[in-house]
Amino acid sequence: MRKTTLFTVDGQPMIVPDGDLSMQEKDVVSTDSGLDESGVYHLFGVRKDVKSWDFSYSRLTGEAYAYLEELFAGKDTFSFGFVSAADGSRQVVTAYREGRSILWHTAGGEYRNYRFRITEC
Repeated sequence: MRKTTLFTVDGQPMIVPDGDLSMQEKDVVSTDSGLDESGVYHLFGVRKDVKSWDFSYSRLTGEAYAYLEELFAGKDTFSFGFVSAADGSRQVVTAYREGRSILWHTAGGEYRNYRFRITEC
């Protein structure tokens, strides 16, 4: 189980993903955004450049899976540390985890295709 400080949850290192790691930025818009009666679209921005990261692990031992789950246990939000791909600077944001999925491969404790997203609050 290799850990890295490139990504941290409340200061604890995450396990190195064994697949590509994707990061997205998107703007958050108000639900009041939309077309008016004349067909003109009005965009009401709430926040710009909200980041999210998709983590993927093709294979995990029971120990590694338990470690990752413990990082997030009982937390609605947490401090997520990362190194910026743009300039290499260390950054920390408040974030939450969503969209978790896993395949339990064997009763002996092997797991596959563990995926989740970390999204900036």
